[in-house]
Amino acid sequence: KSDEMVDRFFAAQAMASLACHRHKGIMTAIANSGAVAGLVSLIGFVDSDMSNIISLIEEFSLVRHPKQVVLEHLFQLEEVRLGSTARKAIPLLVDLPRPMPERPAAPPIAVRLLTQVADGSDANKLIMAETGALEALPKYLSLSPQDIT
Repeated sequence: KSDEMVDRFFAAQAMASLACHRHKGIMTAIANSGAVAGLVSLIGFVDSDMSNIISLIEEFSLVRHPKQVVLEHLFQLEEVRLGSTARKAIPLLVDLPRPMPERPAAPPIAVRLLTQVADGSDANKLIMAETGALEALPKYLSLSPQDIT
């Protein structure tokens, strides 16, 4: 499992490198590749889970949280934020704002991405409501910091 996480991390690094250039064609290709679901599945894991690559991140000046970088850049692109990629990601993101000991950083990241996806899209807001965001968000907001970890 840890080898798989490392492989996913470096795949996310490659995508982050591409996404940071903000080339519309590349961003669209990433969005259409189906990678978003895989990136969402990586959200929130504590870096200590991958302690063997922390030194590589620092040594080679890699992006610290590549999956977030890719998702944030993708959802800045209107075609992605308003398209099927966002609609498919919403249920995955709605599931994250709950306490998960193995993914303590997931809730605030998911809330930030959901806010970004909701911006300017009533259709996305409706999907969020239908998939349980209205129930999940108050529960998340009522948690103490100890509950999140």
